[in-house]
Amino acid sequence: MAVTEGKTLLQKADLALADLSSGGLLQPKQFDSFIQLNIKEGTLLKDVVVTGMTNDREEYSKIRFSDRVLRPGTEAQALPVAQRSKPNLSKITLDSQLLRAEVRMSEEVAEDNIARGTFATTVMAGFTKAINRDLETLLLRGDTTSPDLLLAVLDGLIKQATSNVVAGGSVKLNKEILRDMWKAMPDEFATMGNVFYTNRQAVVDFKDGISNRATTQGDLQLINGWGPGEFVWSDIKGKANSLFPNNLGGGTDETVVLLTEPGVNIIVGFHRKVKFKTVEIPQDGVLLIVGSLRVDVKYLEETAVVKATAVKGA
Repeated sequence: MAVTEGKTLLQKADLALADLSSGGLLQPKQFDSFIQLNIKEGTLLKDVVVTGMTNDREEYSKIRFSDRVLRPGTEAQALPVAQRSKPNLSKITLDSQLLRAEVRMSEEVAEDNIARGTFATTVMAGFTKAINRDLETLLLRGDTTSPDLLLAVLDGLIKQATSNVVAGGSVKLNKEILRDMWKAMPDEFATMGNVFYTNRQAVVDFKDGISNRATTQGDLQLINGWGPGEFVWSDIKGKANSLFPNNLGGGTDETVVLLTEPGVNIIVGFHRKVKFKTVEIPQDGVLLIVGSLRVDVKYLEETAVVKATAVKGA
């Protein structure tokens, strides 16, 4: 490749990324922008608590008042010691795991973006799009026993949900499964803010089953329906996520359904040391942008999750 003014493509790319701090680390504002881009591109990340981590491993305190706190009172008299409430104190640990991604740009695309001053933006957008699908797949379906190298990085949300499990019976998603899931939710967490999550095929089956009913509800489903990938059972919303598995079970045609409160009970931690590095490969005519980040996902309260297994999802 021709050299312009003594600068190689790699040198010009590094110059275009000069607003990154030493070693390719994103500045705080750029880190926030990167996280917002991931949330915008994703499905799962729109419904979780996203936090920045300053260390590879961080603990978060949990406080719950699960027992009765109100007692009959007497004026000017403190409650007896036996009637005083104590919160349940515990912690969750986010242990961020290292992930890497590569974005390859042709020399022509790189040169054009550098010339127009849009190279850093293009890198950020391209990197985000390239990793987002795989990142959300990992956060959902991660399993440290998986033969899939990416999924084996950490245990995801489906694997972590173990306390409240409903057997779906290897049938299509129906109101009985959703009812049993709601009944399995502990009373203290049974708020109307909970949402069902499952794969797209399962949602299609559920909505189709409702529309087949010779009732007013069936007519409404045919005429109005709900939003794409959405459904409602007993005023509780449900959402489709195409990254949920569809190959589980003996027939490799099953999925799972999760029920929990979004924006409250799922925490995704991103380590603030997100890096970009550029490498030129002249023989291939490409510029390689290598990105690395560390991430983990946890339920704030795992007992506030219900999982239905063996639901047809293909």
